[in-house]
Order: sequence, then C-alpha cells, then structure tokens
Amino acid sequence: MIIDISAWNGNFNFDKAKAAGVIGVYMRSNFGLSVDSKYGTNRQNCTLDYSGAYHYFDYRGNGADQCKKFLDTVGSWGNMRGVLDLEDNSANGWPRLDSMYGQALKEALSWVNTYKLETGHNPVMYLNSGLCRQKDYLNRYIFRNFLECPLWVAHYTNYPSPITGAWAEAALWQYSSTGDGILYGNSTGNKYIDLNRVFNLQALLKPGITPEDEVIPVPVVLTDAEKLAKLWQHHPDLH
Repeated sequence: MIIDISAWNGNFNFDKAKAAGVIGVYMRSNFGLSVDSKYGTNRQNCTLDYSGAYHYFDYRGNGADQCKKFLDTVGSWGNMRGVLDLEDNSANGWPRLDSMYGQALKEALSWVNTYKLETGHNPVMYLNSGLCRQKDYLNRYIFRNFLECPLWVAHYTNYPSPITGAWAEAALWQYSSTGDGILYGNSTGNKYIDLNRVFNLQALLKPGITPEDEVIPVPVVLTDAEKLAKLWQHHPDLH
C-alpha cells in the first residue's frame, strides 16, 4: 500500500505507517507556486521504502513556472516519479475546471513537458475517474495527449478495479480518502488519510530504479562449525 499526505495530515509518524504495512508515500510538495508547510519535515522524517512528491496544480496559472517551482523544491529527492495532480478546486473559489478545459490542459501539458525536459522522464498524472473518461465534442478523450504518463487515479468504489478512461490501466489507485488516519500516522485529531493500491510499482519508479534495487540483503556470517557442517552436507564422502 502507498499513502499520500500533505500538511492536512499534521506531524506525520512514518514508523506507524510502516508498521501498518505501508511501503511508500507521495507527499505534497507544492500548491501552485507555494510550498506545502509540512513537506520539508515529512521529507526529512520519511522512513518508507518508496517516496515521491506531488504538485497540486493551479490550473489558472502558468504550467512551466509551476513545474520549475516544483523541481526547485523537490530536486532529486525520492525514488518515485514526480506527480502532476489536476483536480477541480472550485469549492475554494477557483473557476470550475470544466469551464476552462482549454487553458487548463494547455498549461498542464506545459508542466509535463517542462518536467520531462528537465528530468528525462515522464511524470505520473493524478486524476479522478471522471476526468480520465472526459471527452470533447468530437468524442475524443481530452487527456489523449497525456497517455505517456503513468496514471494515478482516484476512484472511491467497491469495484475490483477503477475506471481509467483514456488509459488502458492505472499504475496506482486511490481507492479511499477516509482511511484510519491515526492508525497510519496522522497527528492526533486528524481522522482520515488517503489510501492507494499499487498496480504497477515499476511504472511509478524513476527510470533505472527497480523494486529489487531497494532490497538490501543482510550478509550471512557462518561460524566455523556451521561452515564445516555445510561442507559435509554437500560432500558426504568426506565423513
């Protein structure tokens, strides 16, 4: 399981998350051109095997500028690809996303292209299932230009798999926003946390990194008696 957190999760306890079976985390680093107030602390305290940062996109603003801010904030930290998080924020006074798809998609693509130019690989794209399947008046998926980006989809459903629309499959599925926050490491009083099911860990990792790379074997040191017993086991004629 992978979790995603931000300042809303408070002072996070990664040891609790690890004890609960969490293998990785995506933490919010930026909100538009702002830096998440808990990102620096979360980054410093993270003890999970897999880590990465996501950028909550301000679809009213310049995509390239926001990506540069994200890269300046995150640098080379983390072994998972960066994420562009695009979702409607009209509840907080922004215009509805569907009222400005043209500009939003243009600036989102600028963010993706800037990220790829600077890092050499595609970012992950975070969308809800409704946006994944949104089409234009010609019945074409509006996110058809983003399909090289691995998909992280939010779909709160009991179905065995999420709806992914334009994408053939998702790499990561946010299946709940109401996980037990205290169990997984939230600070006291923060009730909920996002939970994510991994479908394709390799797709989330930066190029050149594999899940096997993260496993560091502990060397086995045998005593002289154990070495002799092992020798006898494989060469019975020495008895």
